[in-house]
Amino acid sequence: MHKRYFAEFILIVFFSLSLFSIERPFFTVIGTRDGLPNSGVAALVQDSKGFLWIGTQTGLVRYDGYTFKLYENEPFVDNVISHNQVQTLFLDGDILWIGTYGGLNRLDLSTNKITSFQNDAANPASLRDNLVVAIARDSRGRLWVGTAQGLDRMDEKTGTFVHYGPASNGTGIPQTMIRDLHLDHKGRFWVSTSGSGLYLYQDSTDGFIALPVDKNNPSALPSPYVMSISEDPEGKLWFATWYGGISVLEDDKTYRFKTIRFQDDRLYFVNAQNPELVYGGTWGGGLFIYSQKTGEIERIKSSDGTGSIPNDVAYSCLIDSNQILWIGTNGGGLARSEPREKRYKAYMANAKNPQSLSPGKVTSILEDRLGRLWVGIYGSGLNVLDRSTGLFKRYRHDPQNKNSLPNDIVNALYEDSKGVIWVATNNGLARFKGDTDSFVTYLPDPAKPSSIADSVIYALKEAPGYELWVGTYTKGLDLMDIQSGTFIHYPANEKDDRYPQNNLVYALEYDQAGNLWIGYNNGLDRYDGSRFIRYRYDKNNLKGISSNTIRHIYRDRSGTMWFGTVGGGLSRYIKETDQFEHLTKRNGIAHNTVRSIIEDDAGHLWIGTATGIGYIDKQCFAFRGFSLFNELKDKEFHTGVWKTRDGYLFFGGQNTLYEINPNTVVREKKPPELLVSDISINGKTLWDDFNYPTPPYITSLRLSYDQNNISFVFATNDLQDPIRNMYSYKLEGFDKDWTIPSAEHIASYTNLPGGRYVLKIRAANSEGIWNDSALSFPIQVASPPWFSPWAFLFYGFLILTIGYTFALMRSRQKLKSQVLELQRLQKKLEEANLRLDALSMKDGLTGISNRRHLDELLPRIVAECSRDRVPLSVLMLDIDCFKNYNDQYGHLKGDEVLKTIASLLSEEAGRATDFVARYGGEEFIILLPHTDRAGAEKMAQSILQHVRDLKILHEASFVIPILTVSIGIATAIPEPGEEPKILVEEADKALYRAKAEGRNCFRFAEKK
Repeated sequence: MHKRYFAEFILIVFFSLSLFSIERPFFTVIGTRDGLPNSGVAALVQDSKGFLWIGTQTGLVRYDGYTFKLYENEPFVDNVISHNQVQTLFLDGDILWIGTYGGLNRLDLSTNKITSFQNDAANPASLRDNLVVAIARDSRGRLWVGTAQGLDRMDEKTGTFVHYGPASNGTGIPQTMIRDLHLDHKGRFWVSTSGSGLYLYQDSTDGFIALPVDKNNPSALPSPYVMSISEDPEGKLWFATWYGGISVLEDDKTYRFKTIRFQDDRLYFVNAQNPELVYGGTWGGGLFIYSQKTGEIERIKSSDGTGSIPNDVAYSCLIDSNQILWIGTNGGGLARSEPREKRYKAYMANAKNPQSLSPGKVTSILEDRLGRLWVGIYGSGLNVLDRSTGLFKRYRHDPQNKNSLPNDIVNALYEDSKGVIWVATNNGLARFKGDTDSFVTYLPDPAKPSSIADSVIYALKEAPGYELWVGTYTKGLDLMDIQSGTFIHYPANEKDDRYPQNNLVYALEYDQAGNLWIGYNNGLDRYDGSRFIRYRYDKNNLKGISSNTIRHIYRDRSGTMWFGTVGGGLSRYIKETDQFEHLTKRNGIAHNTVRSIIEDDAGHLWIGTATGIGYIDKQCFAFRGFSLFNELKDKEFHTGVWKTRDGYLFFGGQNTLYEINPNTVVREKKPPELLVSDISINGKTLWDDFNYPTPPYITSLRLSYDQNNISFVFATNDLQDPIRNMYSYKLEGFDKDWTIPSAEHIASYTNLPGGRYVLKIRAANSEGIWNDSALSFPIQVASPPWFSPWAFLFYGFLILTIGYTFALMRSRQKLKSQVLELQRLQKKLEEANLRLDALSMKDGLTGISNRRHLDELLPRIVAECSRDRVPLSVLMLDIDCFKNYNDQYGHLKGDEVLKTIASLLSEEAGRATDFVARYGGEEFIILLPHTDRAGAEKMAQSILQHVRDLKILHEASFVIPILTVSIGIATAIPEPGEEPKILVEEADKALYRAKAEGRNCFRFAEKK
């Protein structure tokens, strides 16, 4: 009896603890491979714009989620930090104070100007010691600096320092290492030391009170080595002590402390920003998390594996504006927490476990009326999931058993109104017999016209009268009489609307009016029982279907019909007008291939795409992304989808079945704030131009006529998963429409004409929450002086003056002289115009011809070659993996590569008749008149070799680790009247083949 009570007690305790247990954070690591210059991170702050500032052992770094901007010491150079080893950071509005091993530095974030303060043995009013460990302001706004040799207070007007030390009356402070400084919410200023305890500053006496330290008194501080101070949202003060644990000040009148001890008490920092959890970092013992509510302690060490911190020396800590936890380590880089909530469950294929999910893409999911969850897999047959155990039962094709599953490629699952389960496979339609746990298969029989038409089945839908529509791969539609097992055939006939328009049927669904909608590989039909009403994609019909390939059809609870397409995104049918509305990548959908659609209990419409999932707010017709975090990230989703009776959603992926509870994961999140990370004019960053504020603080630009090549680099303050952040921009006054939303975070414009513009940028975070008014940035570009109104007034005045003089003098000689003068001025104007035209024909970055120049010369060159009946060769060239190069080395390095390639191509095509132009981005074009196929091949081989000979390092390339190019070649003697762009298009197709066949090569256009 006692044993039973004891066991029940243990269970109750265990259950209670599980209710309040600390949810262990999952970390991803940002290290030197990601661009962090050093793996030792001693300090972290986030500025008012949202940028993360990181103090490392090789300099100060600003991180925008994509790139790291490094501030480091350079000998004999002004405006640099005084030492590369950064120990502490203090954010003071738009001023960042930097404590280093070589002095104190003041960085004005709005101007990028750095002022350094260092110890000068000849000046007693200089900084006491160059090792600066702590910085803070007191309640009167005075700046205090803690050094390795004691405490200083700075006079910012004079740049001098007041030194504090021991006092005869006992109110002083030892000249020892100052570990931390903190101004609490009551205006008290605390000073912690390494070895001499904790002190409270007294403003009235300009002295200090020493707080008692007694390791044997549980109410006192346990150690004189007070390493860090932090204040929680309720105003309680927490102190990290070396070999003492973390102490909280429980009574600030009697200075009574409560101390929490850990398995490793080498505490280096404490962070109490979280209202419930206190984080303690140790020097070699990992990270500890203490729950204020339960007193529970969780320890995280690097040896814990995936999701832990990368090094056991937890050096620094920050909780940013989006509640992301950042841990800086000494030797492992930076650890970033993923969201703590459990957002999904993943059932993954495991070759070593026969009761796991079978491998392959999940094409279909079905919960039957008995509660079994069936999973169809392409290539691995059929699985049944026991949700209570997480184990799968497998059905596979057995050639020796005619009652087995007929084929391991399962395309669709369906349960009819009588509870019969149907399986569409690549070798027949199968009916599951539960009493014998076997299958009956229906296959085509040439001797029986009423047998099923095709062996490959893709879609199933029950029809009234207990019949079954069967969508086939090559034979259109079949209607099965389930009782007799016979089939009526509806083969495709585009010209007869009594039949389907296409033979490959992907999807079937009834609408509320009883019409059957059929989605094909090439079109969409609505069958009203007598005829098939056609819908076809027409790019000029914005209210029509957006793609001819319909992969999924879904009817929601309100009766609205939704269509998932391949390449056309998601479409919604408007019954009243017989038209469609669309959501595509322009509206934030992850991919325009929509493979699955399902509605949750709250009415959100979830969609699975080729590269991610998300849900639709149907009222505002807006897309919200949904991320699968941690080790899975987002993988490819397939056609399998289902909502179970308890409201859970199941999505099919690659080797994975995802289970999502939409009731716990759909929530409102604030939209991200946009950060302007960099602005470049004519290829030069404004970070280095002190005539401007730093780019994040620039709100508008007024540019001269020759500053008309401008580039913006932007980011958001959501640093959770930056590669998933999306952007769309539009330059009003120049662009007709917004760019398609993408992860590309650079907007570049070249050769902007004079005028007024407004750059508008929209941003979405990793959850797909859009900030539609993220940035509105005015830009004014001056017109060239020779096109200004004053210039034209001058020209008019000059002409009038000449005319007046001619009329007044009535002298032939003077008339001739004036005419000559007018001609001279006209010639100068024409020369100016020619210079302007030449500038407009040049690419602003590389200096070679641009697309406009190509468009002007191409018809002329084609016409000349056609007239002379000589061959013309066109070479289209693309730099391999150039986006990866930019991501790895930065856009400035990328611009240098573009210039280098342009120069090389200009040398290769050196004949007077040859023409080289930048076609766009990393693409170039060469026109070679009087050059046959052999000559073009020779030049292509030379270009490939010379580019490789440059040996430009490209470690992000998946071709070879140096820079390479791919080339497409088209050669022909143009026919009279032939469209000039045909050869360019052929060369472009050849370039596509070269890239598809491995890159670092050339391919000729296929002969017609």
